[in-house]
Amino acid sequence: MRVLAGVVVLLLIAALTAWRVYRRHQQPGQEAAATQALPALQQPAAAPPPAPPAETATAPAAPPETPSAEATPAPEPPQPAPRSASKPKAKTAAVPPTPAPQPVPAADAAGTGTVHVTSTPLGATVTIDGSGAFVTPLDSPPLKAGTHAFSVSKLGWSTVQRRLDVVAGKATNLDVSLAVSGAIVELQSDPPGAAILVDEKPTNKFTPARLAVPQGEHKIRLRMEGFKDENTVVTLAEGQTLSLSPKLAPAKGSKLKRLFKGGGGSPENMGTLEVTTHPDGAHITLNDAAAPETTPARVAAKPGKYDLAIILPGYKTVHRTVEIEKGKTLGVDEVLEKEKP
Repeated sequence: MRVLAGVVVLLLIAALTAWRVYRRHQQPGQEAAATQALPALQQPAAAPPPAPPAETATAPAAPPETPSAEATPAPEPPQPAPRSASKPKAKTAAVPPTPAPQPVPAADAAGTGTVHVTSTPLGATVTIDGSGAFVTPLDSPPLKAGTHAFSVSKLGWSTVQRRLDVVAGKATNLDVSLAVSGAIVELQSDPPGAAILVDEKPTNKFTPARLAVPQGEHKIRLRMEGFKDENTVVTLAEGQTLSLSPKLAPAKGSKLKRLFKGGGGSPENMGTLEVTTHPDGAHITLNDAAAPETTPARVAAKPGKYDLAIILPGYKTVHRTVEIEKGKTLGVDEVLEKEKP
C-alpha cells in the first residue's frame, strides 16, 4: 500500500511538473501573439498617415494637373446657372408691355371705326354714304377708316349733310341740330282730341297740336269717332305759320250720344268714369269719341270695354283699356309725361 501510494504521489508530481512546463512554453506564445495583435491594431491607424505623405511625395507633379482640370469645370457650371436665372427675370418684365399694345394695332389693322349720331330733335332718319335708314340716336355699324357722307333728315325739319372722317379703332361723335323747315300748322278742334292726318298719313298727334310740315300743298284731315271728317287743303310757304280751328259736325248715326249720358240711356243702366290727370285740363276720348269735359272729368257711359285716350298738348298721349260696369264708378288717375322737344 505504501508503495502504491508512493507511486500515485510520484505520478501526481510528474503530472504537475509536466503541466508547469507546458504552461511555461505556452505563455511566451500567447504573449507574442498578444504583442503581435497590439501592433496590428495600432498599425491601421498609423499606417494611413504615412501612406498619404508617400503618395503626395511620389505624385506632386502629376496630381496638380488633374486637380486643376477638375477645378476649372467645377466653378464653370454654377456660373451659367445664375446668368440664365437672371435672363428670364428680364424677359418676364418685358413680356407684360408687349401684349398691352397689341389690341390697339389689332383694331387699327381691322381698319374700321364707328360713329355715334345724335340729333335735335331725336327720331331723325340717318343715311350713310347714301344707304341705310337708321334713326337717331344711332351707333353706326363698323365703317372703313376714311371719309363718309352722313345725311340727317326729319319731316318738317331741314336736312343736314355732313362729311366725317372715321378713324380706325375709335368711336367718333356726330351731333346735329335740325332747323324747322317749311311751315308750321297750329291745329285745334271743337271738340278737341281729333286725330290729325297730313296727306292721308297719320301723325300720331291729336288736337290741339302744332306741326311742322314742308312747304307746298298739303291735305290736312281731322278725324274723330262720332263726327264727320274735317278736310282742309292748304298751300304753305317757307316760314309760314297757319292756324286752323274747325268745329266738327256730328255724323249721322253717331255713337257719341249712345255712349255718354243724355244719349237715350237711363242712368240706372249706365256706368261712370272718373278721370283725373296731373296736370289738369286734358281731353279724354272713349273709342275716339270725345267726352264733353276736360280733366278732372266725370262722365256716364254705357257698360262695356273702351279704348281710353288722354290728350294734352305738350304731353305724351296716354292710352288705356278700361271696362265700365253698370251702376259702378271706375276711377283713372294719370301723371302725364312731357314730350321731348
